Amino acid sequence: MEQRHHTIEHYTSPERLRRHFIGDWEVLLTLRTNEFTERAHVGRLQDHTHRMGLLLAAHTLGSSCQQGKKDR
Repeated sequence: MEQRHHTIEHYTSPERLRRHFIGDWEVLLTLRTNEFTERAHVGRLQDHTHRMGLLLAAHTLGSSCQQGKKDR
């Protein structure tokens, strides 16, 4: 990977995404693969490296959500 890839959302990691899921969110699972090489294909004519990740989170009923329900 080149340095520019670390600043592009497409190349982020579950650990970096976790900071966006605070407050009324519960992070349930984070996974990531090892790096692997994908062969050249249409749209990307050279072999290239990938790494995939997953972040699974659930929205919980915090005080802000419960307050909104009382007002309805």
